[in-house]
Amino acid sequence: MGKRPDVIVVGGGVNGTSITYRLAEAGRSVLLLEQRGIASGASGRNGGMTGSGAPHPTPEGMAGHRIREANTELMRRLPDELGVDFDLRLEGSLDVATTEAMFDDLKHAVDALDAAGLKHDSRMLDTYEARQLAPALEKAVNARGGAVKLVKLNIDDHPAIPGQMGIQSIPAVIAFKDGQPVDGFMGALPESQIVQFLDKLGASSPQADAVEQALEMAKEQLEAGAAEEAAQIYAQIMSMEPENHLAIAGLAGILADNGGLDQARELIGRVGADKQDAPEVAAVRTKIELAEQVAALGDDRELEARLAADPKDHQARYDLAMIENARGNRQAAADHLLAIFKADRAWNDDAARQRLLQFFEAWGPTDEVTLSARRQLSSLLFS
Repeated sequence: MGKRPDVIVVGGGVNGTSITYRLAEAGRSVLLLEQRGIASGASGRNGGMTGSGAPHPTPEGMAGHRIREANTELMRRLPDELGVDFDLRLEGSLDVATTEAMFDDLKHAVDALDAAGLKHDSRMLDTYEARQLAPALEKAVNARGGAVKLVKLNIDDHPAIPGQMGIQSIPAVIAFKDGQPVDGFMGALPESQIVQFLDKLGASSPQADAVEQALEMAKEQLEAGAAEEAAQIYAQIMSMEPENHLAIAGLAGILADNGGLDQARELIGRVGADKQDAPEVAAVRTKIELAEQVAALGDDRELEARLAADPKDHQARYDLAMIENARGNRQAAADHLLAIFKADRAWNDDAARQRLLQFFEAWGPTDEVTLSARRQLSSLLFS
C-alpha cells in the first residue's frame, strides 16, 4: 500500500477543493474524493453559492460568508496557476420571494451583509424594477440593426410555456437560435449586462463590429512591434467609445512600456468600476507597479557580481528577475524566480512564487512563458 494521506477531504466543490489546495500548500499529504471532477461538487455547480442564498446575520453566518468568499476568490485564480480547466461556473443564483415574509427575510440578510462590510453581489429586485427591463432590452435590441428580433409573450395567455422552458420567475428572457433555446436570464439586468448578453449571442451592432475589428488590428500592430500605430488605433476606438476598457488598457500599456508611467496611471484610472477587475486592466496595473519597483533596484551588474560570488544570494537573483522582466526578458525572469523557489520555497515569505504569479498576470494567461513557467511551478509545488 502507498503512504496514507494526512487528511482526506470528501467533496471537490469550491470549499473542498480550496481546503485541499491550502493543505497541500502547507506541506500536508491530502486525498480529495470527488465522483465527478474538480469544482464539480455542489458548490462548484452552484457558483460557490453553498449556503449563500440565506446568509443568516449571525456571527457564525458572517464567518461562513467570509470563508466562502475567500474560497471562491481562490478558485478564480487556480485554473491559471495550475494550468487546469476547472468546470467552475460563477453565474450566481436566484432566490424568488413568494410572500412578503420571505422578501423581508432576504432583505434582512442582505442588509446584514452590507452592515458588516462584507463583499457580495446580492441585489434585491422588486416588481417595479423588474418592469424596467423591457425598455432597456428594446433599446439594446434596436441597436443591433435587425440582427435580433424581440418577441414578447404574456404567460397569462400561454400558461404552459413557463413549465416547458423551466422559467421560475418573471421577467424572463430566453434567446433562440435556429429555433432552439441557447441562453437566457431571469430578473432585471442593468443595460450594460443586457448588451453583454446580446454580444455573447453574436448579435453585435455595426459599431460594435467596427470596434472589435479595430481592437484586433491594434493587437496585430502591437505584436508586430508597431506600437505607435497601435496607440493611434486605440485612441480612435476611445473617440468612439470613451469607456472601452480594452482600448484604455491597450493605450495605457503602450505608455507604460515607453516610460509614460504617470500618463498610464491616469489613463487606467478612467476604467469603469465594473471593468476594474478585467484581466487586461489588471495586467496594465501590474505592469505599472513592476516598472515603479524596478526603478529602485539599482545596477544589474552589481547584482550579477553578487550572484556569481554566491549562487545562494536569493535577493540578488530576485532583483535580477525584476530587471529582466522590465527589459522584456520574460524567460530569464521566470528562470530566476523558479530557481529561488526550487532552492527555498519559503524564502522571504514565499516571495518568489508570489512574484511569479504577478508576472503571469502581467504577461497574460496565453503567453508562452506564462504557460511554460506555470507548468514548472506546479511541478515544483506538488513534487
